[in-house]
Amino acid sequence: MMAKRSTDKLTLALCAMSIVTLLAGLVLVPALRPKVARAGDNAWTPIGPWGGHVRSLAMSPAYATDGTVLAATDQGMFLSYDGGASWHAASPGLPRGSPWTVAVSPNYADDGTVFAGTVEGLFRSTDGGNSWAACNTGLRARHVRAIAFSPNYALDGTLFVGMAKSWYGRWGDAGVYRSTNYGQSWVWCRGVPGSHSDLRALAISPNFATDQTVYAGSYGPGIFRSTDGGNTWSAVNSGLPYVAVSALAISPDFEHDATIYVGLYDIGVYRSTNGGLTWSSASQGLHGMALRMEGMAISPDYGTDQSLFVATEQGVYKTADGGSHWQPSGTVRHPVECVVISPGFGTDGCAFAGSVVGIHKTTDRGNSWSAANYGLLAWGIHSTIASPNYAHDRTIWAGRTCYPNPAPVMRTTDGGMTWNVSSNGLDANVIYSLAVSPNFPSNPLLLAGTEQGLWKSSDGGDSWRHVNIGYTGGDTAVRAVGISTSGELFAATNSYFYHSTDGGGHWRSSHLPGRDDVLCLAISPNYAADGTVIIGISYEGFLVSMNRGISWDWCRTGLPLRTAVTSLVFSPGFADDRMLFAGLSGADGGVFKSTDRGATWHAMNNGNEFGVEALAISANYPADQTVYAGTSGSGVFRSTDGGASWHRVGGDLYDPHIRTLFVTEGADSIVVAGTWGSGIWHYRSVAATPTPTHTATQTPTSTATPTHTATASATPTQTATPTKPVHRLYLPIVIR
Repeated sequence: MMAKRSTDKLTLALCAMSIVTLLAGLVLVPALRPKVARAGDNAWTPIGPWGGHVRSLAMSPAYATDGTVLAATDQGMFLSYDGGASWHAASPGLPRGSPWTVAVSPNYADDGTVFAGTVEGLFRSTDGGNSWAACNTGLRARHVRAIAFSPNYALDGTLFVGMAKSWYGRWGDAGVYRSTNYGQSWVWCRGVPGSHSDLRALAISPNFATDQTVYAGSYGPGIFRSTDGGNTWSAVNSGLPYVAVSALAISPDFEHDATIYVGLYDIGVYRSTNGGLTWSSASQGLHGMALRMEGMAISPDYGTDQSLFVATEQGVYKTADGGSHWQPSGTVRHPVECVVISPGFGTDGCAFAGSVVGIHKTTDRGNSWSAANYGLLAWGIHSTIASPNYAHDRTIWAGRTCYPNPAPVMRTTDGGMTWNVSSNGLDANVIYSLAVSPNFPSNPLLLAGTEQGLWKSSDGGDSWRHVNIGYTGGDTAVRAVGISTSGELFAATNSYFYHSTDGGGHWRSSHLPGRDDVLCLAISPNYAADGTVIIGISYEGFLVSMNRGISWDWCRTGLPLRTAVTSLVFSPGFADDRMLFAGLSGADGGVFKSTDRGATWHAMNNGNEFGVEALAISANYPADQTVYAGTSGSGVFRSTDGGASWHRVGGDLYDPHIRTLFVTEGADSIVVAGTWGSGIWHYRSVAATPTPTHTATQTPTSTATPTHTATASATPTQTATPTKPVHRLYLPIVIR
């Protein structure tokens, strides 16, 4: 054994000496390796804007240690593991669309169980909310609005769900359902009005194991109570002036104080201290829109701090005296739909509120709130436009849907790292289209086409004012807008085209012969010479004007009938190649190409057999033949041969339903896509360019003192110093 160890040591020593000798004769010479990818390189990366319409929130009972919060939004489920500092999508298995409510198991830390209520039924997750499966056996309705767990769920497997009435024309037995086998199957609870009720809220006694008490609040028949675990129910509405129940909250010390609160929509808060037998108003301080209750949360330390929060259409309100007096909580003034309080509220002062614009968090018991939306991609993007100087100023404007409060335009000046509202003075809810001056920022002009007409900003979006364009025929919804290089302004309603040559002071109108919606507008890159404007009409084709909008002719030969025209781009070399590309949605849609100024069209869909919602074209198209197409369900495609063939760009978009596209040009091409419901994403197309690195290469060591000998080569010629690539942006004004 000793001999073997000695041999091993000798071997190691010799190896060490050999390595030292080898290293002594190394010379560093360049070698090649692929460029290391960074965020956004050859992959889709979300860049915001963060936030969206949040309907329901739930916190882990072990929040103090796991930091877990779930958010049900208009665009699916989102999950945070760091107390709302960041969010990621968690919707695999959920039907597309919005979950209405979410609730976590009292034993979440051990069982990872979460239930989500949607318009397609109830779904369960057993991995903390990361994946979902339907659990609707026995449910005779589908629209789930409320979920309540038994405090002893780990042992009794009991939970209740409240079902709403008709949704999408489907009826069924609404009301309350109960499961006693962890959601595997359900039974309808008789005694709560069924088919035509709208169950909005449930509350279960903290002592359910002994008192078997459950409350159900409906939007119509009022409040019902069961004291036998849901077998029988009775109405408990004495003292309530109106029975449109939108929220319920039960005291954690219910066994001793028998206290329960109800939020009545448009009426306020009522309180019962005898288990619901009688009710009295507890709404002092709540006025106007603050009486429109959407949600309610009660402190886990209610017995000592008497604290509650209510979510209203005027923001969050709080009370610290059991509802005797209410006051605004911080500065959240957006309509708020839900609020949840940390299980450790007494020590961390933490609560979350979900509003129509995102998630707000407090850590000081509601004295102040801050946005907690990073990673929350729940905005539907209707329109997107970028600065023509994007490579340098990194500016993007995004038009979003924002009901019921106007705040529809967001702006980033750092490529999506941060976003700010850019809607001062803009009193509109839906932005159909945006346009930026081709001469931005020297001319910081923006136009916004909205349901409420045309709006103009002369300061890059800092402020807006309404523009009276005449609105011939009473149609005020401006569907498409544009700005020419000479500063001429264009706007289109469904019936009329408007044109201004003096910055919007005066407008000329012409009638559009189409009968359907205007979906896009594009201006020739050679407009000053050819006066060409083209408008896409849903299901009818294109209208083209070659005299600056004075008269219009149809251009639709070769286009499929009754297929929605969604987008149009001109070739940057239109004056010479007379080329355009059109995007059409639907089963017969795709990309169509014209080489005769739009007179005739030909399908160009080899490799892209999907309906197209958006197009973007390279500023160097005559040389690189590159076009991009955003589809209505399959992401983004690229063609580098003028549309002859297509290949998908990436494949990891969370929402593959594309609404808007633009692309920069340069050494690194950046594609930016606005989605129907998950914000804006970018994709940086970067080749694996070899870059020099120093790699050890062995050289002869025969001489005592090795020297670096120059390798014979041709006399080097001076190479130009590399300069920062110039990114050029071509923005067809066809964004809806």
